[in-house]
Amino acid sequence: MRTLITIFIAAVAVCCAAPEIKAGLFSDCSPCDTILQEPCEPICGTKPNWEYGGWIETGLYVNQYGQRNAYDRGGFRPWSGNTIMLDNAKQSDLQMNQTWLYLGRQVDTRWGFDVGGRVDFVYGTDGASLQSTGLEAGKGWGSGDYYAAVAQLYGEVGFKDVNVKVGKFLTPMGYEDSQATERFFYSLGYTSAFLPNMHSGAIVTWEPNEKLSLFGGWITGESGFFNNPNDNAALLGGTIAPSEQIEIVYSVLVGHEKSVQEYFAQSLALTIKPLHRWEYTCEWTLRNDSNLRRAYWGGYGISNTLLYRANEKLAFGSRIEWMRVYDRVEMLDFPVGANGASLYGLTFGLNWTPNPYLLIRPEVRYDKVYGFRPFDRESSGEQFSAGTSAIVKF
Repeated sequence: MRTLITIFIAAVAVCCAAPEIKAGLFSDCSPCDTILQEPCEPICGTKPNWEYGGWIETGLYVNQYGQRNAYDRGGFRPWSGNTIMLDNAKQSDLQMNQTWLYLGRQVDTRWGFDVGGRVDFVYGTDGASLQSTGLEAGKGWGSGDYYAAVAQLYGEVGFKDVNVKVGKFLTPMGYEDSQATERFFYSLGYTSAFLPNMHSGAIVTWEPNEKLSLFGGWITGESGFFNNPNDNAALLGGTIAPSEQIEIVYSVLVGHEKSVQEYFAQSLALTIKPLHRWEYTCEWTLRNDSNLRRAYWGGYGISNTLLYRANEKLAFGSRIEWMRVYDRVEMLDFPVGANGASLYGLTFGLNWTPNPYLLIRPEVRYDKVYGFRPFDRESSGEQFSAGTSAIVKF
């Protein structure tokens, strides 16, 4: 563990010695005029070959009961703290969610053939959800709340409008991203619990024009790193943007693993930008798993996100979500009854970017659950919570 910490400190020092300069998240220039778009200056319209940098996110999330984290033989109890439903915001103490470093070379096929790749290293309370079986998981890459992970490690080959990626990479599924800088809210929505955070395998992307992008490939299970030849899955999907105001993203994952005989997950997200400063996204998610004993679990849900950008430094957002789970959702460790459970969530937040290097994300949240009681030491089915995170980019 000392060696890992030494490597981590050295990597931070290297990145801080030559920081990557970026502008604020909510810039008004065209054509990068979208709410959650990377900044327009100095990189809009350009595609530098090499990219490097990172960020540090730290935050605090509390609940009305003052319930703190609890552990059972080293494992986090899902009904303690803010519960596992809030995922990255489960802590009730000040935490470092992510220290994220990346280095890579983008594939540029303007002149035909090109090669590239990327490596991402993360350490913090989000690290455990980005570990892969066969690479970091179970090998001493952290303990308690804090874990380290190689979030991405892949090589790329591109030729004209076709790109091939091989290695470990973040999932293209779902609306919300594992990277703190790529999503609006501090806490994650329910539907993200149905989808994996990363994959290992090979994926091919075809982009015939600016309005259409299709991908498909093979992965080694949901969270394995080429560790079991019997874990196989197909990952398919695409994006279509018939106009500048509408975008549709669909993805599906169908696979087989040794511990879960079959699994099927899909996400369909529709984003509409009706006005200059408004953006609305509706995501529908479905998950069905079956084990060797033919016992089933999973569920489905809908998430609605509405964002409004007041100016280049301030944006407001709301998220309304509903999820229906079956009699047992093993990925969330919900001990619900035979009739399943329904979960409702309402979140309000804002993003404040006072300068290009700092992003502040406060939010308040209300959760209501029918079918079991995950809050206040398993005695309540509802909870008010609130928190804020600060992201420093370099």
